[in-house]
Amino acid sequence: MANDLLCAYLKTGLSLIERNKRTDTIWKSKCAWTDKEIALFMENIFDFDLGDFYRTYLEIKNRQNPPKFLDTMRAALVKKFEE
Repeated sequence: MANDLLCAYLKTGLSLIERNKRTDTIWKSKCAWTDKEIALFMENIFDFDLGDFYRTYLEIKNRQNPPKFLDTMRAALVKKFEE
C-alpha cells in the first residue's frame, strides 16, 4: 500500500514538473506574443479550457455596449471605495 501511495505521489510530482517545463518554454519563447499565444499560455498556466476564445472576443466586440462587464466591475469598485 505504501508503495502504491509513493508511486501516485511521484507521478503527480512528475506531471507538475512536466507542466512547468511547458509553461517555462512558452514563457521564455518570445517577447512579442500573438493573442492566441497569450490565451493558450493562460490555459496552460491555470489548467483551464477557454474554449473558442476568438469567437467570444468577436461576440463581445459586436455588442451594442461592449464594455458592459467593465462598467459593472468599475461600479462595484467605486462602491467598495465608498464603503
